Amino acid sequence: MRQVRLARGVTQQALADALGCKRQACAQLERSEARGAISLYSLRKAAAAMDCELVYALVPRGAREVPSAAVKEAAGEQNWAAGGDLPTTLL
Repeated sequence: MRQVRLARGVTQQALADALGCKRQACAQLERSEARGAISLYSLRKAAAAMDCELVYALVPRGAREVPSAAVKEAAGEQNWAAGGDLPTTLL
């Protein structure tokens, strides 16, 4: 979440204002997301506040790639910030 916020040029204060909370609460959301403890509801709200689409996917274990068409379909054919395709190789 933090990396997307920074890439979009959004400050914590601006995100907090868009979410209707204090900057400290926004920082807590980022920490929660980093440790995997954020709720989908909170993540969805943060994504919307940054004019982003939340894409939630389950990928079978052992899969090394997700077909690009499936990623785009799940994302609703969004025009991504850099104008390119989403990375499809999984680490």
